Amino acid sequence: MSDADRSSGEGNGRAPVREQVQIGLILESVADVAPFPEDWDERATGVEYLYRKNTIVVRDSNLDSVRSSLDGRGVRNTVDDTVLAGATRLSVSKPADDAWSLHEELARIEGEEGHGAAGFDHLFYVCVHCCAAIEPEPVPADSVPVPRPQSGQDAASPASSHGKGVRLLVFDTGLVEGAEEHPWMAGVTGEDDTLVAAGAGTTPARIGQDGGHGTFVAGCVRVTAPEAKVNVVNAARLLTLTADADGIGAAFESDLAALLSSHLVAAGGDHPVRVPDVLVLNFAGTTQGGRPPVAMAGLYDSVIKHLKELLIVSPAGNEGDKRKTWPAAFPWVVSVGGLAENWRNRATWTNHGRNVDVYAPGDRLVNAFATGDYEPTWDGQQHNAVPFEGMALWSGTSFSTPLVAGLVAARMSTTGQSSRRAWQSLLDLAERQALPGVGPVLYPGQELA
Repeated sequence: MSDADRSSGEGNGRAPVREQVQIGLILESVADVAPFPEDWDERATGVEYLYRKNTIVVRDSNLDSVRSSLDGRGVRNTVDDTVLAGATRLSVSKPADDAWSLHEELARIEGEEGHGAAGFDHLFYVCVHCCAAIEPEPVPADSVPVPRPQSGQDAASPASSHGKGVRLLVFDTGLVEGAEEHPWMAGVTGEDDTLVAAGAGTTPARIGQDGGHGTFVAGCVRVTAPEAKVNVVNAARLLTLTADADGIGAAFESDLAALLSSHLVAAGGDHPVRVPDVLVLNFAGTTQGGRPPVAMAGLYDSVIKHLKELLIVSPAGNEGDKRKTWPAAFPWVVSVGGLAENWRNRATWTNHGRNVDVYAPGDRLVNAFATGDYEPTWDGQQHNAVPFEGMALWSGTSFSTPLVAGLVAARMSTTGQSSRRAWQSLLDLAERQALPGVGPVLYPGQELA
């Protein structure tokens, strides 16, 4: 996709066509989502953030005083039964005949409690709300992954253990049926990708928007860490959809935080949950005023900061600017940007600036995908379905991110370092080989460089 294609629609007072289509799909598909500003499609800046209607997330330390204040103003508030760590989700509303704004209510709460006490329940997306840098493109079923798997005689570091014994957990859209048939995907496990509808008889499977994303990401982990234990969680299944809507690769921050907590905290009994070595948290989104999302901040303070051997990596985003996206913008998350196809320049679509920790290849990668028909949608035109044979070419920071996660795993297995120590060693290397106009960079096969 050219820069002209990506920016089509700018300069005429409207959001780019790509964003109009993608945001329109989200608003049609997700039952309780709202955009800010409401007239986003008439603005060149588009949507600033997406959030759950009539819902706020409150830090537990502020919950009693916030609820007391809401009661005093006659605002109905109910504690949601979603179990969060360090925060609570509230459903809030006023009588229908009473003029009231959720934005104004949050401003009052922040005035009383301070920033960070409460916030919207923002929507995060597997590719940021504008989606990946390009839509997936079909390649032959026997295509070789790009980058090539680092194994055997092709390994740039022959002494590497290639991630053996290291556990990676990928939060994404799940794993497609048959993915393990690709040699580099053998042993990868995961929940079903519900964004791919199974075919029947001569009817091929239907690949929905974002379908196959988690599979492609798991494949990117495996090309840099071919022996790592990879499990893919389908976090996209948490959404409540409108009637007859297809699935979509997104999750509200509170649901994502709750699911994360369930994978990181022992549920009780004699079998505590084993924390992964590396977590690929492949969701991203913008928030009100660029502030830290409250549900994720609460999870960090209550759980994550106590897990000394856990490393979290997330994509920096694909808007091609310096905007802050979460959770990548947290200082406790490794934020990954994308390199162009030549591996020497920053990709035109990648977010950049001081919020990005490292860059890795992310443009026109090839890896495992779903088998079936996919209908391109971004230019707003009706297309014939495009057949895929289990492989795809794709671009985005969502795919740069698992390459870095795999490099960390490969270094851990070879050196015996913890995930955080392995990352620090790799960051030192990335900074030594930083590219002018880009920043710190890492490449496949550099786990021992």
